[in-house]
Parts: sequence; structure tokens; C-alpha cells
Amino acid sequence: MSARPGPMACMFHVGRSGSTVLADQLGQHPGLTWAGELLDPKRIRLGPRTALALVEATARAAGERGFGFETKFYHLRRAGLGLGDFVARLDALGFDRFLVVRRRNLLRKVVSSQVARASRSWHLPAGTAAALHTIRIDPDRVPVEGGHRPLVEIIELYLADFRALDAALGGRPRLDLVFEDDIRPDPAAACRRALAFLGLPPHPTAVRLAPTTPWPLGRVVENLDQVRAHLAGTPHAWMAGEDED
Repeated sequence: MSARPGPMACMFHVGRSGSTVLADQLGQHPGLTWAGELLDPKRIRLGPRTALALVEATARAAGERGFGFETKFYHLRRAGLGLGDFVARLDALGFDRFLVVRRRNLLRKVVSSQVARASRSWHLPAGTAAALHTIRIDPDRVPVEGGHRPLVEIIELYLADFRALDAALGGRPRLDLVFEDDIRPDPAAACRRALAFLGLPPHPTAVRLAPTTPWPLGRVVENLDQVRAHLAGTPHAWMAGEDED
């Protein structure tokens, strides 16, 4: 693919990490076409070749504007794409910027996903008060990626994914954003950092989404004691504290 004046960017995340509020703002910039979760298996079934062809075709359709999309690690697994091979193919297509969005408290990510499934509400418009939806979690059998795993295995899977990403990206240009530090306190400031990293001029964007689960864990998870017992003795036990989202 020939070079273009705008950036070519890919964002990696596990979801429920502020990625959507960031991506929504990036998509408002006139110099950037943001294609969202392009490889989401709920939208389209893809193999390795068709997934990469879709990325290339969508990027070409953006013309001379900057282009970006995002992916979750499980999207790549479903498409049969290894992280190292995927990053190398992005290199070949001209991708020159990588954004990595993390959430330190991965239990909160799991809880947010379960609340969204139970309430059938994945996103909340800005200015809308979140409704409290309580859930129970079976820590030995949590739904994830079309199957079920113990909670501690899910947390370790996400951490392993990020370690593999760090190895795959090597010294490529990247911006790391942490939900708790960068996105939750000020989504607009996080977007300004991302735009600067992408080499795009400042542009006013609206924060159009609000937090969906702004409650202490003890108010959301009915069996929090059971979850704490499951995580006790692991490096992840601290995640079961009753911090606010």
C-alpha cells in the first residue's frame, strides 16, 4: 500500500477499558477515518486472509486521510491470526502507529462485561445517569470468548495477551493509555494525547459516552465474598476491593 500523508494506526485492548469513548472521539477528527472494531467476529466471520484483506480494503477506502481501527486479542484468535504475524502484516500495509489501552483492574473489566450482557446495554450516552444492575459471578465458570473459564484464568489470559503484544510491537511507535489514569479522569485529555501521538492537529471533539458501571463492586456483585475467596492468595486479590469505576 502506498504511503499517505495521514497516520495509519491500530489500537489494541480487551474491551470495557474506555476504548469506545476514545475511539468515538478519534472518529470525530476530520483528518482521520476510524473503522472501529473491524475484525469483530460478531459482525463478520473471518479467516486470516480475509481479515487482512478487509483491513487493507478499508484502509484504502479512507483515501489520503489518516486511518485507524481497533482490535481485541480474541478477535485475532477467532480469525486465526497470531499477534506477531498480524503486526508484521500491518507493517507491510504501512501502519506506523500503535495505541495500547489497558485497564489495571481486570476484575472490573469482567464485571462491566457481565453487567452489559445482563442489562443488554453496552454503552451509555453522555449526560445519562447509569442504572444499577446487580449480578452474580460464578468464579469457576465465567463466560468469555464463546466459552467459560475460571475468573483467575481470564485475568491471567488478558495479562498474557498484553505481554505478547509488548513482545510483538518491539520498538514500534506506540502510545500506552491506562483507563484508571488517563481515560476515566478525563476522556477528552486522553483523546488530545492520542491525536498528538498520531501527528494530527488539535480538533474539538465531544465526549458522547458516560461510564456504565460507576458503582463500588460491593453494590454490583452480589457474591463479592465468593469472588474474593477465589482470588485470595493470587497476585490479583487486590482487584476485589470496593473501588469505584
